[in-house]
Amino acid sequence: MESSSDERLLTLIKRHGTHPTAFQALEAGLDHWLYTAGPEREARGVVAYVQKGRYRVVAGMPIVGAPDYRGLIAAFLADTDAAGERALFFSADDALQASIAGAPSTKVRDWLAIGLQPEWDPTHYHTDGPERRTLRAQVARAKRKGVEACAFDGRALADSGDELRAEIEEVIEGWLASRRMGVMRFLVDLQPFHHASERRYWVARRDGRVVAFLAAVPVYQRDGWFIEDMIRLPSAPNGT
Repeated sequence: MESSSDERLLTLIKRHGTHPTAFQALEAGLDHWLYTAGPEREARGVVAYVQKGRYRVVAGMPIVGAPDYRGLIAAFLADTDAAGERALFFSADDALQASIAGAPSTKVRDWLAIGLQPEWDPTHYHTDGPERRTLRAQVARAKRKGVEACAFDGRALADSGDELRAEIEEVIEGWLASRRMGVMRFLVDLQPFHHASERRYWVARRDGRVVAFLAAVPVYQRDGWFIEDMIRLPSAPNGT
């Protein structure tokens, strides 16, 4: 069962979540800094972060409406400075950088580009043409090996005793056992069943057993989905 604080946070995410990392603010292990405003001091936004020494490492974009965006940034940085701490923003976009640059803070803010985020409309995606020949061959290979994929309702996965959930957990265990390093945590953690009813899932089966799964989380204010986990057993056929 999700906590009442989770539900309050989810309400803010549904209202203001425009960035793919917004839903991940619900993950275990994160602290939350609430931004309040107005005569009733109502919660207008939230910053999810982890405390590492004297650093607040912010997990993705702040979750807040456009009218309160700069106010939240300024208040969060002021609170951080007052505590004698520094803020590190991970997965920051141009709008966040501009807001921080304009905030009244005496501390220098440096930026390092570490990657770009791909976005596409799957309704326009196809596997035709010579440039996708390898992809078609891999899909055909999986089909010949008897792999079948389907979507399913995630609400049942909230139950830790669910049979399908147990199969997915076996896939996760098998995948982790094949890795040379442990789970990295912090936005790349494996928490595929948290708020399962809000997610979308696909599983790939072979001979009636789950050999891979995909979990996507909603980007509410963009009517989109972020593919958070795509995990397969090492023994799954190529193309799965």
